[in-house]
Amino acid sequence: MLHGTDKDMAEARKELKNWGRYKLVDECSKAEVTILIIARYSREVETCGVVVQVQDTANQAILWTGNQKCKTRTDVVVGHIIRDLRAEVTKADGPKTKAAAHPNKTLVRSQHHR
Repeated sequence: MLHGTDKDMAEARKELKNWGRYKLVDECSKAEVTILIIARYSREVETCGVVVQVQDTANQAILWTGNQKCKTRTDVVVGHIIRDLRAEVTKADGPKTKAAAHPNKTLVRSQHHR
């Protein structure tokens, strides 16, 4: 996180945890992707904006970028951008069954033989 606050980080963690698609880790070396948050509010020049980038940890390739201007609360905008990421990834994944939508859960199908 660059130029962000603890509230920005907490909001990103909350949205990612609610999504449930990724396991959150605290060390980049343990992650397959890294989420970079740049959040800045300056009262002096009345500017506020947030950029969220998803990067491949191994080669630093940028996989996705979202950005948005804001009024004063960068944490709210961080949440919006993470939800935009979720919507785009979900759309790219296409239609899924209920079981596939929750990869951390196991579904056992019963098989009936005649």
